[in-house]
Amino acid sequence: EPGEFVGEMAYLSGERRSADVVAEDLCELVVIPIKQFEITLANRPSWSVALMKLLAKRLKQTNTFLTKKKSISK
Repeated sequence: EPGEFVGEMAYLSGERRSADVVAEDLCELVVIPIKQFEITLANRPSWSVALMKLLAKRLKQTNTFLTKKKSISK
């Protein structure tokens, strides 16, 4: 979706990315080096909040997926 982060899990965990992203439409991407990203998060609290909301959304989606998968396998 517009304005979403990509690669944030790798940034937070310090590990390699675990997934790829494929755009369905033409899009514009902004690559932010890690150090600059840290500065930006410190200087733009709204970005930090947006990142936390995105992580919470993805965690909820994962929990829902795993719960459904678990109930199907029983």
